[in-house]
Amino acid sequence: MYELEKIKEAEYFYCQMIKEKDNRDNLKFNLSAFLSSARSVLQYAYKEVKDKNGGPSWYNSQVSNNKALTFFKDKRDINIHTEPVSVKRDIAIHLSETIHIGDPVLMTVKDKEGNVKSQSRSYLQPFKSAVDNKMVEIKYIFEDWVGDEDMFFICQEYLKELKAVVEDGKNRGLLT
Repeated sequence: MYELEKIKEAEYFYCQMIKEKDNRDNLKFNLSAFLSSARSVLQYAYKEVKDKNGGPSWYNSQVSNNKALTFFKDKRDINIHTEPVSVKRDIAIHLSETIHIGDPVLMTVKDKEGNVKSQSRSYLQPFKSAVDNKMVEIKYIFEDWVGDEDMFFICQEYLKELKAVVEDGKNRGLLT
């Protein structure tokens, strides 16, 4: 009944997480709100189907074998009952450097009689060493997630899974 409203709320906090990705505290506050609102989707769904014929078995089949749903259920429970959820921030700096080296040229200065006054070595294309590209990549991860995906990707997948559960429940006439 209220599942879609809670999905919208979770999407809102997901967008806030992205906007606040450079402010670690605000990111964590929005993650906490995301976890709570997203978890409410399944709590409302269970409340609605628990007394319906086939409802509890449908709910259990939707949730029990779903990696994202079980992971985030646990994350929300820890966040509410044990300690604030934490994410690890990995910072990677990628640098690339281009070096140009020209061919050496011997420069000779002679006087009027043809005597060598000085010699110096020069380059047709001066030596140049410069950082052409630098990129800082910040990635937030859940240390206990099995996989290489970052927090934002996993949260996106969680939202997709929640929508799929609600859609399936509606199609089966279990959710309104």
